Amino acid sequence: IFSFAVYFRLKNIKSKHPQIIICAEGIKIPLSTPEVSYTLYSWSEIEDEKIFLSTKTNSHYLTFTHATASEKIALDSLAIKPAALEKLLKNYRFGLVI
Repeated sequence: IFSFAVYFRLKNIKSKHPQIIICAEGIKIPLSTPEVSYTLYSWSEIEDEKIFLSTKTNSHYLTFTHATASEKIALDSLAIKPAALEKLLKNYRFGLVI
């Protein structure tokens, strides 16, 4: 069986490294260290992922929960629009990406 992961990299304007990676395995977010290493949250442990517009800050966020905590990721500085990111989340979540 041949399988591969397609990584969609979203870049923060201020950083040379992706701020979030959405792939067939799940969602990867950078650790809070200067090195380029990521924490992978697999789709099986991710719940309630959603993108929303905060009325307080007028900014878009991706939020999701996993076994140990909840994550809230600011999206406005990324090189993708929230609607396109939401479509990618759904496609990867439901295995629609080849």
